Amino acid sequence: MDLEHTQLGSHCYVKNCNQRDFLPFTCNVCNHKYCLDHRTYTSHNCCGNDFKDITSLECPICKKSIRMTKGIHLLLIYFLFIYSL
Repeated sequence: MDLEHTQLGSHCYVKNCNQRDFLPFTCNVCNHKYCLDHRTYTSHNCCGNDFKDITSLECPICKKSIRMTKGIHLLLIYFLFIYSL
């Protein structure tokens, strides 16, 4: 293999993997590069995993969408939402 091809791609940041990937995924939280198998927050134990898992619920009172973030207690989210109206 010539020098030009050895500089392509990047090694997966997971120490036990270290797979060279020519189309690596860059995590938008920790900014490390990962292979296909370790591209998700959970698979590489990302520090921002809890705060990127977001869903929304409908308020039973006003029917507006409430943004829910994993790791924050449901009652606190409802309390903050009600007082922001």
